[in-house]
Amino acid sequence: MANPTNVVVQVHTELQYDYDVPQALIASASGIASTMDNSALQNVYYIHGANVFNAYETATATGVESPAWVIEDMLFPTTNGNPTILRVVTQPISGNDTILVSTSTNVFYILQTGTRYLQWTLYTNPTGISIVDFKPAFDVNGNLQVSAAMLSSGSNHLMYTINLATNNWTVDHGVQAFTTSVNDFALSSAYASSLDNSQYGYLISSPTAIAAVTAATKFNAVRKVYSGNFSQLSPVELPYANAMPLVFAIETQTQLGAYFQVLSDGTFQRVALFGSTKLQAMTACLRIASDPAVTMDAGGNLVSPPSVSVEVFALDIYGNILHVESSMNQDPILTFTDTYASYYAITGWKDSISIASQKSGITVTVTPDGVGIVIAVGQDNSLQVWQQDPATTDWTSENLAIPDGSGATQVVQKTVYYCEVSLYDTAMVPVAGGTATVNSIQYTNLNINGRASTVDPVRSAVMNTNGLGKLCFTYDSPDSLAAPTLSLWLEGMASADRIDIAPSGDIQAKFKSITSDDLKTATNQVTGQPVMNVDDPTREAVADALHQVMNVFDPDDPNAPPTTLSAVAPEAADDASEASSCSGCSGCAACAVLAIPSRRYLHHKTPSHRALTRKRTERSLGHIRGQVAKGGHIEFRHSLSKPKDGVLPPLVKTTRLTSDEAAKQIQKLRVQGWPSLNFSWGDLWKSIKDGVYDLASYTFNSIKNGVESFITLIKDGVTYAWNGISNFVRQAFDVVGGIFEKIKVFFQDLFDWLAFLLDWGAMKNTAETFKTYITGFQQEGTDWLTNVVPQATDTFFKSLKSGLGAAIDAAKVNMGTTTLAAYDSTSPNANLLGDGGGSKQSLLDDLPSTAMWLLNKILNAFGGDNTYSFVSATLTNIQNFFSKFAQAATTAGLRDDFNNACNDFIALFVSLVDRSAADGTAWNHFIDLMKDAVFVVIDIIETLVLVFEQLAAEAFKFFFELFNAPVELPIVSLIFKKVTGTDLSIINSVCYSLAVPFTIIFKIITGRTPFAQSNPLLHKSAQLRALTTQDDLLISRGVLWLLMAPIDAIADGVGVAADYGKLPDDTKIPGLSKVAGYFPSPGRFINGLTLIVPLLNAAMSYDMLSDKDNAMHITTWSCSAAVPVLVMSWLVVTGFKEGPRGSVLGQTCFGIIGLSQLGAAIWHSEKPNTNPVTAKETDQINAQYFGFLGPVCKPLRAISQRVKNPYAVAAVGASMVVIDLVGNIGLGSCLISAGSRGT
Repeated sequence: MANPTNVVVQVHTELQYDYDVPQALIASASGIASTMDNSALQNVYYIHGANVFNAYETATATGVESPAWVIEDMLFPTTNGNPTILRVVTQPISGNDTILVSTSTNVFYILQTGTRYLQWTLYTNPTGISIVDFKPAFDVNGNLQVSAAMLSSGSNHLMYTINLATNNWTVDHGVQAFTTSVNDFALSSAYASSLDNSQYGYLISSPTAIAAVTAATKFNAVRKVYSGNFSQLSPVELPYANAMPLVFAIETQTQLGAYFQVLSDGTFQRVALFGSTKLQAMTACLRIASDPAVTMDAGGNLVSPPSVSVEVFALDIYGNILHVESSMNQDPILTFTDTYASYYAITGWKDSISIASQKSGITVTVTPDGVGIVIAVGQDNSLQVWQQDPATTDWTSENLAIPDGSGATQVVQKTVYYCEVSLYDTAMVPVAGGTATVNSIQYTNLNINGRASTVDPVRSAVMNTNGLGKLCFTYDSPDSLAAPTLSLWLEGMASADRIDIAPSGDIQAKFKSITSDDLKTATNQVTGQPVMNVDDPTREAVADALHQVMNVFDPDDPNAPPTTLSAVAPEAADDASEASSCSGCSGCAACAVLAIPSRRYLHHKTPSHRALTRKRTERSLGHIRGQVAKGGHIEFRHSLSKPKDGVLPPLVKTTRLTSDEAAKQIQKLRVQGWPSLNFSWGDLWKSIKDGVYDLASYTFNSIKNGVESFITLIKDGVTYAWNGISNFVRQAFDVVGGIFEKIKVFFQDLFDWLAFLLDWGAMKNTAETFKTYITGFQQEGTDWLTNVVPQATDTFFKSLKSGLGAAIDAAKVNMGTTTLAAYDSTSPNANLLGDGGGSKQSLLDDLPSTAMWLLNKILNAFGGDNTYSFVSATLTNIQNFFSKFAQAATTAGLRDDFNNACNDFIALFVSLVDRSAADGTAWNHFIDLMKDAVFVVIDIIETLVLVFEQLAAEAFKFFFELFNAPVELPIVSLIFKKVTGTDLSIINSVCYSLAVPFTIIFKIITGRTPFAQSNPLLHKSAQLRALTTQDDLLISRGVLWLLMAPIDAIADGVGVAADYGKLPDDTKIPGLSKVAGYFPSPGRFINGLTLIVPLLNAAMSYDMLSDKDNAMHITTWSCSAAVPVLVMSWLVVTGFKEGPRGSVLGQTCFGIIGLSQLGAAIWHSEKPNTNPVTAKETDQINAQYFGFLGPVCKPLRAISQRVKNPYAVAAVGASMVVIDLVGNIGLGSCLISAGSRGT
């Protein structure tokens, strides 16, 4: 028995380009400090010239840049000199920051964050001597304390305490008793002492020693640490009772970094951390382990990861950021205890590595769960964020600010994984505003629907699907194919279930089955050249290595389910209705898949390597699961390789091994006695990638839920070894990268091969073709109003009605029990009015995530003005015409015969709350209910023709200004300009965002690029039509209506959601309340979409008017043109404030147009014709039938605007969305079918 599901989830993911708009700095940044708030969002404070700025990470930014950083001017006072030193401390309870800034006149200011207004408080300096440094801290009672090192005489620095209440500055006698001069100091409550009742204290470095000293007391308690002259003190507080912090510092004369390890007798020994490397800055922090990678010691023994470890970051004199961490075999050891404190020691350190270069300053913050994050100031004045995932130990970086000497804002291209998750109900209706909880198996920065979020196994982000029912994830992947595994809970799923998504899953699957021939044909999409230039044996070895490594790191579970429905029942693989909407009949192929727990909720076209369902407590898709009892050994040519018989060894050589053989091989290598590298996995591969070590061999063995690796490397002619365990699938990409780099194939080469790269030349040609059709419609629409519409005389309407009754009766007989499913679903039975047809829903389902990237980027953006003031002409005339039209249409809409005729079919439409109900509705049922309404509408149209002609003609005067109105989305506008070369106006935003999926779908259908024979910059719309075959025009119109389906649905969904939001709070349904007001989509863009797609359809079919004697064709085209002309007129009159959907008058007009379209469809299908009706013509007739559904359902909105019953409002919303989808998908499918049949 299949498990019934409430939702269907489809996942697409691609490696692609994206764009950022980082904040720009103009001059060097100095005086930098950083903190992290209670939500693990970072704050970076820095001095910039005479100003102080705060760059902070936000999860509620209105832009789409990633990471979402906002840079604010802190409005630092300028009356007392320029800022010189900046310090910050976080308040222990509120989490707000206290910022202290000294100035060139030796005063300082304090600012408390978390207040409504920025208020700097001045503290003058009564001593008359210079401030060398000052530090803030909160004492054991939570009070803010500030101490300053002051230049007293010569080079001596005295320590002063500052009473913030009285601004009294006094020499600290406790420090004075220890030393006559202070080099550096750290202030902390950890150095308080009960001996003299001090509430805080210092770690002091003097010219002769480092010591811990209590503060603000007459008699000090001094605990000496080490003799010598040191600076850059960095104490690390431990989470143990009465524990003294660990001490780190740089020796002043030698510039060497040191850790001071306590011994059992209470003395300290100096431990060199970075060897002989000279340092200019160093800072240490505590790391709290969450899910660390397991390693091995030199003897092959598993090393138990500690719960607490220490990592140290340093900046050497050449601008390299260095990193070292304590050995992962034990927590800090309690070594010595005296009367007042406990002393802990780190007894082992790993080897250090360089993680970045060309930096001029660093500051470090630590997340609440122990992830150290480095904010680095580049020598080019940029800010960059570096962090190491505590689980996989992989390093990632992000740009915070990009320097620009001109002050201009830059748009930066970046490589990303873009993942699109579509949420449907079981009838395949998109769920807009659905709640989603997002986690990752590792620390990850994501952009989700335009908002930056930080997630990990504990920290989650709660988001909502956008108006199209989608969650769009962007993960920056600047130098690796690896990506984090995301874990989702979506509204409608059981609370214990999760869906894991592997953004890199498609590439993993590709490498698992890759062959030498695949590599031979691998082509760089940018250059057109082969990705690799190697001989056949090397290419075969690389393919074998990729195959082995990926299959061991990502083993196929023998109990795993089929990846898709086709693996269960190939004959049902394309049956979207069965595969997606079955709710548990237990007898179909879809149920066979749904019965497998790991396939629950998943759309039948989402493969299991891309997404799987699991219980919350089960092992994630990103963890290595199970084992394959296999291993392997890969040898690489390296710096010590020697020729044999004059021939160098191959670049890559592989040996396949069983698991037992691999274990023996690793043991054989282990006893060679090579010095062991004490690196984490991430540090190891970072060193290999940076060229510090030369990869010599890689031996691996599959073990339960992991991979054991033995790696040999060369440095300075010496062979080193590393042995450890990997637990994560993504770690395979470190090995993959190493393999490719051995044959001189680097990340950019892999990206240009594997990424989905849009052909922007073709996209631009499509978009500009759309624009030419649109601009040409101004004249063509005007001609229609002038020459065609006046032909709708009394004689014409009488002639129309005379034969329509018989045509309606004949249509009912001919259709029999045919249902809407003919073209809306893929069900092969009961095709409307003849054979052929079939839904093209799969074309939407199969779209790669990149296809909708630009549309979703605009749709997910916040902001944008929804109103507009026209300036090209006065609105007086059009407002007068609109008033006349409104009066006439309102009078018509209030007619009893019209209302009575509409009541029955409105009742039917409200019942169509899901796709299955709609698909099961017979066409003759629609016709029967609407027969009377069609005749009434013909009478109404006769009364409205003249006034509509006057209104529309006036609206056309605003045509160009209307379409060139800007869509005001500052961040997106810059990205859009970079990508398309055009400004973000109505016409550009719609045409370019539609051009991408349109071009892809058209090419899937025809195998050709659309409009390849035309030049939209040279040809006018009539020429474009002449250069395009009629079949291609039919297919183009069909694709546009397919794309219109979700757009039409979101436009109606937005309106009904607004109606729901206006209901009294005490009447709302808890489960539905979240929908109200959710949709933040830019209104101008949505209005533009609903206007331009129908307009393009009319423009592409304009030649129907060429047969002036064919009244049926003229009527059909006039009905299709009436919709965009109506919308255009409405937007002009209301200044973009609203379209006709929200007005009872507009809803009435839509209903009238829709019923007219039904009448035209019946007229067309039942007209006398001596020639047999062809399948192609049948498809076109069917398109007319589906075309009436969208417009005719718009009056349903009147119900949601009037009733106070929340269930009725919800039913209207569901019905309108379903009808929009059914009508537009059916319409598009019919036209594509017609165009695909040929002549």
